[in-house]
Amino acid sequence: MVVSWRRLTVVVLGVVYFGGAAFLAGIVTERVRVDRERMAVVRAQEQRVREARARAIRIELDQAAARTAWAP
Repeated sequence: MVVSWRRLTVVVLGVVYFGGAAFLAGIVTERVRVDRERMAVVRAQEQRVREARARAIRIELDQAAARTAWAP
């Protein structure tokens, strides 16, 4: 079987093209996955910060109420 250089060149270029497209699709997919994970981590951290601030405010309010309750 004789393979012409033109046909071989077209096949090689096609393989390189599809390989590059698959590589880029993999990069995009991985980036989306990492972004989703990071978003979940940031969302959880923001929730913990909100809860900590709410606890601090409650502590301050309790302390202020205790001071005014014992004031002469």
